[in-house]
Amino acid sequence: MRVMSLLALVVCIGCTRPPRGAVPPQPGLIGPSSRPVLVPPAEVIREVPRTDAQWRVVGREAAGLLSQYIAINTTNPPGNELQSATWLKAVLAGEGIESQIFEPRPGKANLYARLRGDGSARPLILLNHMDVVLTSPEYWKVDPFSGAQQDGYIWGRGALDMKGEAVTQLMTLLTLKRAAVPLKRDVIFLATADEEIGGGVGAGWFVENHPELVQDAEFLLNEGGIIRADRTGRIEYYGVGTTEKSPFWLDVTARGTAGHGSRPTPDNPVHRLVRALNRVAAYQTPLVPTPVVERYLRDLSTIETDPTRRAWLADVRAARSLVSRAVTRRM
Repeated sequence: MRVMSLLALVVCIGCTRPPRGAVPPQPGLIGPSSRPVLVPPAEVIREVPRTDAQWRVVGREAAGLLSQYIAINTTNPPGNELQSATWLKAVLAGEGIESQIFEPRPGKANLYARLRGDGSARPLILLNHMDVVLTSPEYWKVDPFSGAQQDGYIWGRGALDMKGEAVTQLMTLLTLKRAAVPLKRDVIFLATADEEIGGGVGAGWFVENHPELVQDAEFLLNEGGIIRADRTGRIEYYGVGTTEKSPFWLDVTARGTAGHGSRPTPDNPVHRLVRALNRVAAYQTPLVPTPVVERYLRDLSTIETDPTRRAWLADVRAARSLVSRAVTRRM
């Protein structure tokens, strides 16, 4: 089986919703969130999974690892990604996969691991981040750092963004290693810090300070975008992203006639500020497809089977109009 086919199969584990009860709760997987317990799986597949039963074993292991991973509280700030990096290093070491931890600041760490191929193709990077956003436990039905498994779901901060995908990538590496798959390209696993607050000592720091470890890569798989498969599970395409949205910060100052709050003046600065905010809220950002997006849509039209979708994908102006109307309706 080709390596990319195997990667596609493992990625699909994280893209499908398990049936209710498919992942029964497994007691003993979780310790206190600051001291996760590394529990080896009861079953391990040592070949390329080919049957549903074998994939279920892989799925159960992935679920257990995700529960443990969520239990490591990497809320950013402060992040404390070193805890996650240490845990990942232990999981990889258990399979004989060497990894390195880079700590640009105390507690802020990045982990790098690499499975070697024969070098006939350029490397593939599996990129993920270890930190998660803040949480309000009072609004949760479960402890957000419990990794609880209920009704076929795994609950916890970071289950989606992005510890779930990170475990999918981790299982890809473990499966390739266990099955001794002959690789044409190196497969790099890169877990980074600080993504949720700008990536200052995460992916950006890694590229600037250790370019020799990643600069020869041909492909990078990361969160976001769409991976589309047909009904048989065959991957039709991977979504491609070249940039991200950026914030646009405004400092607005309203001036008016000073006075007592009980007798507001007609040019009260509070009223003027509210009107300004309403104008900002009502603003409709124009959608302007970049050349990369135009090429992406046209290329998608060549593999789209639905005639309606194929028609508007091939016509960038029509696509722009449809997307604009859809965004307007949502707002």
